[in-house]
Amino acid sequence: LGDERLILEQVQEREIRKIEEEMLAAEKALQLEMHAHEKKMKQLTEQHELETKQHAEEQKRREKEMNNRKQTSATIIQAHFRGMRTRRIHKEDIQKRINQKRKKYRLPLCVDTTA
Repeated sequence: LGDERLILEQVQEREIRKIEEEMLAAEKALQLEMHAHEKKMKQLTEQHELETKQHAEEQKRREKEMNNRKQTSATIIQAHFRGMRTRRIHKEDIQKRINQKRKKYRLPLCVDTTA
């Protein structure tokens, strides 16, 4: 009877040890899985931050480009109208001189039809 009890206890101890080893192995596997998951999450976060930063830089660059384009076109438009104004003034000046000469020689005055 004592031998049977001893054998039974040894069998139970072996089973307990086996279960404990399986639990340790499962725990280790879980730790490895968690570590891999954390690493992947960190990588994704870094990638997201980088993409956000790049997007912001791209947006800033695009806005700067648009402002430059607006400024350039505004300058071109201003120069165009300035040129037209000076041309108009110049044309009116020539018109006056022509009319003065016509008065001097008693010719019919020139009328500006473009104004």
